[in-house]
Amino acid sequence: MTFENLLFRVIDIENKVKLNDFNIHGINYWPIFRTTIINNSISDNHFFKSKESFSLIYFFKGIINSYKFFFIKKNSFFLCYKNDKSALFQAKKINLHKQYESISLSNKIDQLPILLEVGNPFSKKTFSKSIDISQLYFFIYFISKISFCLRLKKLRNKIRKILNHNEVFKTFSVDLKKRILIDCIDFSVKTLVWSALFKIKTPKELYLKSFNNNYGFASVYICNFMKIDTIEYQHGQQGEDSLTYSNWNKIPKNGFIIMPKYFWLWEEIFKEKFDNWINNQDFHKVKVFGNFWPDYIKSN
Repeated sequence: MTFENLLFRVIDIENKVKLNDFNIHGINYWPIFRTTIINNSISDNHFFKSKESFSLIYFFKGIINSYKFFFIKKNSFFLCYKNDKSALFQAKKINLHKQYESISLSNKIDQLPILLEVGNPFSKKTFSKSIDISQLYFFIYFISKISFCLRLKKLRNKIRKILNHNEVFKTFSVDLKKRILIDCIDFSVKTLVWSALFKIKTPKELYLKSFNNNYGFASVYICNFMKIDTIEYQHGQQGEDSLTYSNWNKIPKNGFIIMPKYFWLWEEIFKEKFDNWINNQDFHKVKVFGNFWPDYIKSN
């Protein structure tokens, strides 16, 4: 499927659905449905998809690294994803996170956030300056999935009802419906994990590079629910045909609670691409923050 066809398909589906149909326990699941539909249509659909090294050594080393989380002083967090090659920059034999290093040169934030890394607990961490909480996350995820099995069963039934009774999804393959169901349940479990973690260490703000994955959706939801500012810092061109940052043809008046409240952009020209949907709601906001990555490159 070409990108143009995918764009047309997503817009067509979104125009046909009723957003209220996706409201479950105060959460609108449409962004997860939409993201899964998009990812399913793109062969190399995710920055997590690349060759990884798996080892029990990494797992046990990561346990020690995870415990650093408990000793963090009150601060903001910048969420990064293990094996995110699009954020990776190597300098002086250390692996840096481009967006994180970029905002360190800004005078618009009071204190540099803590870089939290999460992902597969059996692979080594990607970014040298991060605190890798993957093992801790894995443990809480496992416990949560067992402890809240009845709640998850009810959610599973509601998602199945949407998929089986909505005319829009009747042409979907069994595999795609299954993928949507899995992603919705995974998101729900991840909200339980972030809720536990952020009760232990409550961030002042949550920064992230990209929200459109379940680590992002779930962490953003918990912070928005806790009235903690959620901020996505621009990491690419985010063009007019973007399916993540543009072309949201339907959005609730109060926005999507699983998406960031603030979008910090490089330049004014990028703001125009958000206006078509940002102006139709009252929650999400855009701020021109600046692009400090060129300055970082020059200074290093």
